[in-house]
Amino acid sequence: MRTYLVALALSLAPAVALAGAEMPDVTGKYKVSTEGSTTQLQAGQKGKLVLSISLSESAHLSEEAPLRIAVSGTNGAAPEKTSLVYADQVSQKAPGQKYANPVVFEVPFSVAAKAPPITATVDAKMTFFVCTADICARQQQQVSLPVKVCRGRAGTC
Repeated sequence: MRTYLVALALSLAPAVALAGAEMPDVTGKYKVSTEGSTTQLQAGQKGKLVLSISLSESAHLSEEAPLRIAVSGTNGAAPEKTSLVYADQVSQKAPGQKYANPVVFEVPFSVAAKAPPITATVDAKMTFFVCTADICARQQQQVSLPVKVCRGRAGTC
């Protein structure tokens, strides 16, 4: 019985050590961007929020761990989808590539015809896991895209 308890204690030691250790910082291994998003439109027209997660060569986005993106709007902005998961990505893996990079999501949105000119926002609260050869670490990012809403032609804001 004593041998069993010693073996159990030794097998749990690495897990206990990891539980007290700080997780490695992977924030330098990725970048979140809204490049390609609509930033100006006429009231009543549709725009598009583009969320792009670009990763370093030594990192990838986990396909198994939960990825959640909650999308909302303010000042009249209304996204067509308010919740995204990994399967909603529009990016494709290049031939021979194990993981998509960058991982891209697109969300169409409209802005109600309030009294332009106004600035509406489309917001995204993102939770995802960035992985390296050694670890997968949970990341949270918030993105807010300001959208200038114009009257008449979009060029007259």
